[in-house]
Amino acid sequence: MRYEDMLREPEKYFGGLARHLLFNPDATQLKQAIELSSFEKLKKQEEAKGFREKPKQAQSFFRDGTLGQWQTVLSEEQIKRVINDHSEQMKRFGYLTGDGEPRVS
Repeated sequence: MRYEDMLREPEKYFGGLARHLLFNPDATQLKQAIELSSFEKLKKQEEAKGFREKPKQAQSFFRDGTLGQWQTVLSEEQIKRVINDHSEQMKRFGYLTGDGEPRVS
């Protein structure tokens, strides 16, 4: 399951995840769950109450939720390390082209 897919088609992918977890939300429940778990809502909750999963050294857990941000936020060195360490899974999920270069989402 990819973040990009969740953003592009939330009903399809969030609904698929819910069904995989043996939930069977109706359309109204699914829409409400998607709204309540939106990036904007989670970011506001973190700003108001904090977020326990946030690493101590990070300013926040949720940055801006945009697609492909890692390719502009990380240094070339960091990108190379991520690709070197995770290229097999990145290819599997469509994050790399055939020549090992990152895809732009």
